[in-house]
Parts: sequence; structure tokens; C-alpha cells
Amino acid sequence: MDRIGIDGIVDHLEDVFRRRGAESYLGEQVTMAQHMLQTAQCAEQAGADNSQIVAALLHDIGHYKNEIPETSLAKGVDNFHEEAGANFLEDFFPISVVEPIRQHVAAKRYLCAVNPGYFKRLSSASVHSLKLQELIFPTGCRLFTDGKRGTRKPRID
Repeated sequence: MDRIGIDGIVDHLEDVFRRRGAESYLGEQVTMAQHMLQTAQCAEQAGADNSQIVAALLHDIGHYKNEIPETSLAKGVDNFHEEAGANFLEDFFPISVVEPIRQHVAAKRYLCAVNPGYFKRLSSASVHSLKLQELIFPTGCRLFTDGKRGTRKPRID
């Protein structure tokens, strides 16, 4: 892939959405593009600022880290899409956009840990991805980490 300049990032993202956005996400009823657009719409309706809306729109862009169709999740392997997306976008967007993208998997894990009702509302694909990311823990289990995925140690309090 050619180097993308600051002037070409919007065109590049539009091209990715156009070419790859119609793909489903582990058999969900919505496409990847619909999911990301719905997330941005929810952020906007909740009164989020522009950075949060852009982060919501692009939170899953890391699933397209290459032009080979993404099959890692279907094969039962975590694709670390949050890191891939944030690492790609950090050359073009401020930290106020990039860090929410980098942290959205951890945020989902946190919400599941502190709000059982949140977990119950997740789609089967979202639950599947949490399992692959080693992020589902039994009730009463707290997570301690050194900040690196794969090094999390659950502890029962």
C-alpha cells in the first residue's frame, strides 16, 4: 500500500468503507459499516463532541488492517483490531480520537465487569470477541494488568 498523506486520509477511509464496509461481522445482522455508523450516530445523539463521534465512527477500522479478508475472529484468534486501528490513525488524528479507539475493547470489558446488564445486551459476535480477547471473568473477579494484552491476571477478591 502506498503511503497515505494527511491530505489523503479521508479519501482512504472512504475507500475502505466503500470497498469493505458491506462485510458482515461474524454473521451479525448489520454490516461493519452499519455498525460503525450506528455507533457514531449514538455518540452524536448522546451529545458527544466531534472527537468522540469520529472515534465512535472509526473504532473498528483496525479490522481492515490489510486488504486480506479478516478471518481471525472466525478462526478463534484475537486480531487486536483496537491497537491496529489506533496505530494507523495516530498519524492523522489527535489523541482525543485515537485513544478511545485504542481503549474501546478495554472499555467494553470494564462495562461488562461493573454492569451485568451491559453484558446481557451484547450480541453473540461481541461475546465471542470478548472470549477471544480473554476478557470474560467470573462474577467477583477483578482484573489486574501491567497494561499489555495477554498479561492480565484475574484475582478473586
